[in-house]
Amino acid sequence: MRAEPTQDPRDLVRPQLAVVGERIARAAGLPERLLGVLDGLDPAVDPSTSKFLRSVAETISMNQPLTPRNSPS
Repeated sequence: MRAEPTQDPRDLVRPQLAVVGERIARAAGLPERLLGVLDGLDPAVDPSTSKFLRSVAETISMNQPLTPRNSPS
């Protein structure tokens, strides 16, 4: 990415900071989502791969926001 000589470098850093903050927030929620997957698999004596994938898909869909997020401009 090439910056214009008159462009304030802070304008380049702010969107990157927003992206990093969002990635950190998603990563912070990962242990809880994985625990949800384990909870979904626990009742099965010998959980199958399809049960595992179904649990992962359900966990992902339950953690998706219902409205789109505004992306930084």
